[in-house]
Amino acid sequence: MTFQPRSGLHSNKPLVAVLFTRGKTQAMPNPKILVVEGDSAELKILAQTLEAGAFAAEKAAGAAQAIDLMQRDGPAEFSAVLLDGGMPQGPLMQLLNWIKSVDSTLSVIVAAGNADAAFVHLSLKKGASDFLKKPIAEKPLLEAVGRACEHTVSTRQMATIQKNVRAVAQTNHFFKSILAPAIAPRLEIHYTPHDQVGGDFVNVLPIRRQNGGEKILMLVGDVSGHDLRAGFVSSYFQGLVRGLCCEGRGIVEICAAFNNILLEEWQRQSQRQTNPFKVEARMSLALLAVELDMENDRALVVNCGAPTLKIACVDGSVEVVESANMPLGWNNEEPLHSDAIDLKDVNYLFLASDGLHDWAEKLGMTSLGLAYRLLQDRKTPGGTPPDDLLTLRYQHAKGASSDDLWHPLSRSVVHDDPTPAAMAGRHFNYLKHVLPEAPGVEQLTRALEKIGGEIQRSCVAIRPGDGKLKLIAKMREGGKVEAAP
Repeated sequence: MTFQPRSGLHSNKPLVAVLFTRGKTQAMPNPKILVVEGDSAELKILAQTLEAGAFAAEKAAGAAQAIDLMQRDGPAEFSAVLLDGGMPQGPLMQLLNWIKSVDSTLSVIVAAGNADAAFVHLSLKKGASDFLKKPIAEKPLLEAVGRACEHTVSTRQMATIQKNVRAVAQTNHFFKSILAPAIAPRLEIHYTPHDQVGGDFVNVLPIRRQNGGEKILMLVGDVSGHDLRAGFVSSYFQGLVRGLCCEGRGIVEICAAFNNILLEEWQRQSQRQTNPFKVEARMSLALLAVELDMENDRALVVNCGAPTLKIACVDGSVEVVESANMPLGWNNEEPLHSDAIDLKDVNYLFLASDGLHDWAEKLGMTSLGLAYRLLQDRKTPGGTPPDDLLTLRYQHAKGASSDDLWHPLSRSVVHDDPTPAAMAGRHFNYLKHVLPEAPGVEQLTRALEKIGGEIQRSCVAIRPGDGKLKLIAKMREGGKVEAAP
């Protein structure tokens, strides 16, 4: 290696190493560079050049000494490593592999001559961030080391962010658990996350009563946003729910408490910003909560801006609980509205987040049909959805297998065109995306015509065990009528 420092190298105006963080140039005080060079004279010159350029240089005469120094000080103390390709390539490559194994964020520069192109290519493939052509000139050396330090800082910042993301995701995963073993066998959940951290969650846990009784609380929620903040709010809410359930608090009281936290505490803090032009996004929680009273065969439903609760009756027909509250975090001027429902003659309750309904509409399916596909096939149809897919199916009917119960697939309501053919066409369009051998429009039309009378709404349900289908219609005057497609 031939290296000659240029005149003025040791002047009183050294080249300052700078790092670019969040768009602002910041001076980094004496980043420490590990220089590995087998020739003692060249090692000394390299170290002096770096120190004149406002870097701190740590010298190593070979791979073994370099490892000792990094183990002594810790790899996080170094901002970059300079490896001279004049060393034996075997030990040098082993050192590069070792460095990347102990700290993948640390930038490594390899110096090599023109004849070492294959070695340079291999070193870059193994994790080196840059290379310098020998003989090394002063300016390229300082510029390459400065770039390497920038790369190390940005990579370490990204690694920290990813670590925080994983930590929040693990916390969220910890809360997303079934703590009600009595009904766990009757729960089917499909969750396809779109992001590592997001606001969607599902939770089932007991509410301990002071009189010794117990209720079951089922939650499906979606916090606005898909970032760390949303993941934290999701975890915070579920932790709050756990604590209040242990105290025997009901879902209405829990929702009211968290609504006040979002509005009175977090929003107020957001309004105390020093920058009047910066407006924080409103944090809100869309929540569907069902409080099961197993002893009395009833349930209390609270819906705060979430998709409606769907109920599958024993005959396969569908009822919808049209409950209306704003998402939590919007206002607390009105008391929360709740609906009490009778669970007699109920097979299933369906809870889902917006992502399921949006993706079903995109695919030309119903949310119930998509839920069937997800729970039966355990995979997502139609590619990658733009949001989390989350659905929970609770089987209220005891002593029966889900293969023997009717699962609704499509639901149609009469609007401007009440003809059997129009309704049959809507059912067919939904079913063809769910079943490989869906009944044709003609079959559905004949089944609807056979029912006769003025239909208010109709539903097609399947019994998974034998694949049988039936059509259930609710008449404008009268009860329900069944027909086979």
